Amino acid sequence: MDSDNRESGIPLILNHFERPIADPTHPKTAEIDWTPASKATDKLWRCLEVMRDIDHLLEGTEEMRSSSSRARRIKLLATPLYSFCQCTRSLSCFLETAEELRERIPAKERADITRRRHAFERSVPMAQLAPLRSVRDKLGAHMDDDVVPHSARALLDAATIGHCGAWLHQTLILLIHLLDVDVYGWSTADAGPDEVRLMTCEPFLVTLAIENGKAKRIVGVEATKSPRFEIGQMCQQIVARSQWMFRSDSRADTEQEPVHVEDTTRKDPADIRDDGEKQTT
Repeated sequence: MDSDNRESGIPLILNHFERPIADPTHPKTAEIDWTPASKATDKLWRCLEVMRDIDHLLEGTEEMRSSSSRARRIKLLATPLYSFCQCTRSLSCFLETAEELRERIPAKERADITRRRHAFERSVPMAQLAPLRSVRDKLGAHMDDDVVPHSARALLDAATIGHCGAWLHQTLILLIHLLDVDVYGWSTADAGPDEVRLMTCEPFLVTLAIENGKAKRIVGVEATKSPRFEIGQMCQQIVARSQWMFRSDSRADTEQEPVHVEDTTRKDPADIRDDGEKQTT
């Protein structure tokens, strides 16, 4: 490619700046924040949001010496944990059945998602009378009128620390595999007038010019870190903070072992050849 062609091409900027995913607890979503740009990503973001609650509740539990303090923390954890299980299952079902994703997810990969969801459903109790849901319904989300000390104790005995740790890690296992399905789309609000910025093919954040409500041309391409890395890192942090749930002094009568969750997201900008700060396409 001669120099004239390079100058007339669309600039490809390698950007190492890490944008955060939108957090509703912040006073205002920043223009630079990633926000979901598809139904699948909406569901993935909901998983992240409940993981943030779980991570907050797990913070500091490793240092707790009182078994009753840890048990009370597990009681508080039941509501976001059930929501996490539910959101992750909902994401899996959507990836399996959404017509809009039929051509983007190969049949073999879709079958693998279904197989993993079935394994998850066998491991994690979500039925109406299952232990996790019972604690969430009767003690967590609200306190039932008929709950008394001995009935509350019976509910907690059925959803012990070890069991909750196992259910948490099984949900993380499913999510980390769903995270690697390449169908998620993101947007940011820091585009110029009459422009939008979208990431639908990682790791490229594309700026599009809009005319009469339609995208007309590409005006910029930026290679940047995928927001899926933030979700993968959150999975790893929760695994690290929940290891105590599998110790002999905390564990229920379960053979479930803690899991090691690797960040399987792909396409870091570092994988792109960097001949300087700008390239052209």
